[in-house]
Amino acid sequence: MMMDREALLRHGEDLAAEMMNKRIKETHKDLRKTVEGLVTRGATALGPAVSVSLGLASKGAPGSQIVVCTDGLANQGIGSFGFYGEGAAGASKFYEEIGLYAQEHALTVNVISIIGADCKLEALSKLSELTGGTVERVDPQNLDENFREIFANKSI
Repeated sequence: MMMDREALLRHGEDLAAEMMNKRIKETHKDLRKTVEGLVTRGATALGPAVSVSLGLASKGAPGSQIVVCTDGLANQGIGSFGFYGEGAAGASKFYEEIGLYAQEHALTVNVISIIGADCKLEALSKLSELTGGTVERVDPQNLDENFREIFANKSI
């Protein structure tokens, strides 16, 4: 499934049917627990994560936003650079195609990367360019300040 964009998008859509009928005040404790329980395991499955997220968001209101945060190179599943399929060219094509999917569904994708991390930002930035999102590079020494500024912008 990690290499099947359509299956990943459908999985996100299925999750939306299950999860998006509740209000934040009903789900925030579970969401917080899930986020706090996340641990890194060395691989970055950025393409699969973006695909599932876009599938989920496509069932929300037009204008929904996704924030992609990465500190490294996508190296697992679809959209990985140099490890599967067509390598960097295939990964760049994937991010452009998935950006067009987001554009068609009136979704905005913002990309945040860590300064000094090699994440192939030129390919990932296609997501933001196609959807009217932003690309931010944040200093790992000042993450709390950077994120406070990014999320201080009023959401509509």
